[in-house]
Amino acid sequence: MMMPRLVRTIAILCTLTLAAIACQVPVFRFALERWEADDYRIVIYEKGPRSEATASLIERLQQASRHSTETTAGHANLAIELADIENLTDAQQWSLLDWDSIASFPAMQVYYPESTGIEAPLWQGDFSSEAVDQLLNSPARKEITERLTAGDSAVWLLLESGDITADALAEEKLKQALATAESTLEIPEGVIRPEQLAGTINTRDTPVEMDDVLRSRIPLKIAFSVMHIDPGDPAEAIFVRMLTQSDPANTQQRAIPVFGRGRMMPGIPVTQFTDSAIGTATGYLCGACSCQVKEQNPGLDLLIDTDWSKHLQDGLIVTERELPPLTGAGDLLGASETPAPVEISIETVAEQKPFGLTPLLVTLGSVVLVIVVGSFVMLRR
Repeated sequence: MMMPRLVRTIAILCTLTLAAIACQVPVFRFALERWEADDYRIVIYEKGPRSEATASLIERLQQASRHSTETTAGHANLAIELADIENLTDAQQWSLLDWDSIASFPAMQVYYPESTGIEAPLWQGDFSSEAVDQLLNSPARKEITERLTAGDSAVWLLLESGDITADALAEEKLKQALATAESTLEIPEGVIRPEQLAGTINTRDTPVEMDDVLRSRIPLKIAFSVMHIDPGDPAEAIFVRMLTQSDPANTQQRAIPVFGRGRMMPGIPVTQFTDSAIGTATGYLCGACSCQVKEQNPGLDLLIDTDWSKHLQDGLIVTERELPPLTGAGDLLGASETPAPVEISIETVAEQKPFGLTPLLVTLGSVVLVIVVGSFVMLRR
């Protein structure tokens, strides 16, 4: 009977550990409030002396990047690399692809974030004012940003086929499946909204788990919207490449859900617009964020030049009162009294970091230690 008891003990400990690290905030909201978008790599190729026009465009990109050293840094998730093909470094000769196919200069290549593992450039062309405009933003990305920061759980991008009748039927099927998902899905229990933290809370009576606290007053709701994307729209040329070149072999018409800070999931072909297929995707987006490490979740980030923090600046921060050091038995007895309340201010929670790998490893390590010790004691008995 000893081993079954040991198994039950291990199961209980593991269950308690998982409960301790779980987060009830839905994936779509957790991503919006806490996942920074990965950088796109932008390579500018030059040959010969740099013109004033080229210098001006480079400066514009540098100022738009969130890595800008200027006092007024931009917000675009991009990193810029300059390459003079007449003086390429050894590293650039190995890392730069297809540069020998460039016919005119200056030129620009756009690469997906390194986290995707996609090495080929998603776009290549002249380094011009028009190209920079398309790179940094587009009407579709502006609309996506507005919808997500207004409370949409996800924006479903329907890539048009060019057949008006077929596109209308596809939209109808998609909206029906999304309506079914909206009517059946629910926000996970345990999410702590800003209004629930207003005022003063006693930590003994009402413990606060910061991973479950929303970081903005953006409405929390299950709501999906559909946007048409015309692959032939010149203003969306680079954006369409972002949507499609991660899987260039997939030429089917499809819908792509975008959530968080512009993170897109794999597209669903029109032929699979069923309650089951759409329900699987929406169920993931609206479920509790069981894995808070972004890289372990599906999808890739789009390049969007927007200040996400301005939409989240009315979040919350929990400031705990610092306790004095214990110096004797009297202090220890005094500490056993009802603790001082915690002040909850309606400010910003941007400084609060999400549950990362270090506390997770510490927690799991503690559990393993308890299991080993418990097993030894049981076996001795």
